[in-house]
Amino acid sequence: MEVIEQAVEKIKEEMSKESNPYIAYIGNYVLENIEVNKPAAEKIAAGSKTISESFKKVQGEARKIAQNGIAMLAEREVISIVTKYFEFEGVQSSVEDIQTKAEVIEFPKKESIENNPKKAQIDFDASLDDFLV
Repeated sequence: MEVIEQAVEKIKEEMSKESNPYIAYIGNYVLENIEVNKPAAEKIAAGSKTISESFKKVQGEARKIAQNGIAMLAEREVISIVTKYFEFEGVQSSVEDIQTKAEVIEFPKKESIENNPKKAQIDFDASLDDFLV
């Protein structure tokens, strides 16, 4: 069995044993990039690099920036940490810029009274004297 195939099997096996969705996310990223990173595949196949350990690295970085016990890392930061941990020399997939994925929502413009003559006509006419008893 080729080294890359062994590494893929180890990653899939580790993913199947874990119920943590972050492990699955990292595992999928590793699977996408393992083919172009033979040195990383060799380390995975040898057992010296695991998804769980890469997740611990991510947690460690999050703890460094945590405030009041809460931290948030952007997807780019997580991928960067995982890429460094596995020592990927090149990556096949990249995290798209969030702004390019964001869908622009345009709300209908309200018509001003000047632009709509029908709305400019006011049918309601009252004076303060009408309300005094």
